[in-house]
Formats: sequence, structure tokens, C-alpha cells
Amino acid sequence: MSGSEVKSPTAKSISLKEYAAGALLANAPIWLLSAVLPHRWFENYSIFLALLVYFITMSGGVWAGYLIARKTGQGYLRAGIPTGLFSYSLYALFMIITGVRGGILEDVPPLLGFVLGGVAGVRYWEIKNPQTNTSRKGN
Repeated sequence: MSGSEVKSPTAKSISLKEYAAGALLANAPIWLLSAVLPHRWFENYSIFLALLVYFITMSGGVWAGYLIARKTGQGYLRAGIPTGLFSYSLYALFMIITGVRGGILEDVPPLLGFVLGGVAGVRYWEIKNPQTNTSRKGN
């Protein structure tokens, strides 16, 4: 740790269990969407569906990132980005199992949604708790 990096006094390490819980929470909205929409919607991937998937995965990522940051006190590099990537991995596995997985262009909106949502959730927590603001440190 360099001299410019300061950990939050309440920060603790993040376990795989916490990342998994965050990923499950982040995926809940998109799983509900896939349960509600007919399967043929996902076969005819459109701009509207891409934006819908992006914003739903982003809302799930915000939710997960905020809760992970609140529990652990870590910054966006240690909480937001890994939570988003873990959420996307779980999403991709779910899409493979259900047989709906598409190509790389269909993976960009959920990947960006989960990662940016995770970072936004951590930043929201940091804004609400300025005494533990670690945004410039990444911890």
C-alpha cells in the first residue's frame, strides 16, 4: 500500500460468499425479465431489448454494489468491479444453461450494465457515507 492509499477504518476483506450473494442479487431483475418475457423476444434481439437488458442489469449491479460496499466498506476497485464481473459471469452461465446465450454483441449490454452498475452502487454508498469515502484510493 502506497502512502496515498488509505483504507476505510471499517473496511474488511470481501469473501467469495459475499461476491456470490451480490451476483445473485444483481441477477434477480434480469432473471425475472427472462421469466416474464416470451422466449421469442430473446431470439429477435433488438435495440429496445438491448437497452432494456442494459438498464435492468445496471439496476441490479447498483443494488449489489451498494450492498457489498455497505457491508465491507471497500471502494469501487475492490467491491464494484469484481461484483459486476462476478454478476456477469453468473448471468452468462444462466444464459448458457437456458439456451438463450447469443454472440458477443448480445453480451456487451449486460457486461457494461453489471460492471458500471456495481461501480455506481459503490459510488452511491461513498457519497452517502463521506467519512468512509475511498473513491480516490480504490480500496
